[in-house]
Amino acid sequence: MKAKTEPDFRFYSLWDKVYRIDVLVIAYQRCRANRGSHGVDGQRFEDIENTGPMEWLAQLREELKSGGYRPQPLRRVWIPKKNGKLRSLGIPCIRDRVVQMAVNLTLQAIFEADMQPAQYGFRPRRDAKEAVRQVHHYTARVGLRDVVDTDLRDYFNTIPHGPLMKCLARRISGNPP
Repeated sequence: MKAKTEPDFRFYSLWDKVYRIDVLVIAYQRCRANRGSHGVDGQRFEDIENTGPMEWLAQLREELKSGGYRPQPLRRVWIPKKNGKLRSLGIPCIRDRVVQMAVNLTLQAIFEADMQPAQYGFRPRRDAKEAVRQVHHYTARVGLRDVVDTDLRDYFNTIPHGPLMKCLARRISGNPP
């Protein structure tokens, strides 16, 4: 793939990749597999399955292609934490989840090529168990003795967007309609 063979290449015009029907089908299937609750519109996967997912995806594709797509507000729920506090959770509508997944699939194809083998967080086919196996390998077989375990508190609410956008702009350009 071009992202791997040309690490300095900058990708343009990605929006048309997001609304490709094959990408939307995969995105829908992944969202369906994740299940999850309905958003503010009340629509459930069963509703879509009853009326036909391909029609539903074709309509979503047209909205994306024409520039008429607008995400819906999140449905807010409060989840109790072990310490007695509540954690706010925003649940998007299924259509917004599918679009987010389609964007994720499109960008992942580019940025996965830039990742280092020892990076495990939020990557396809990599999980905490594999990271632990790798730590075991380096401590038991290679002889390394120190392990640093870190966790970033409230990361998604505190990530500095300026540097993140600069990092993204190194590989992609353009805006959705």
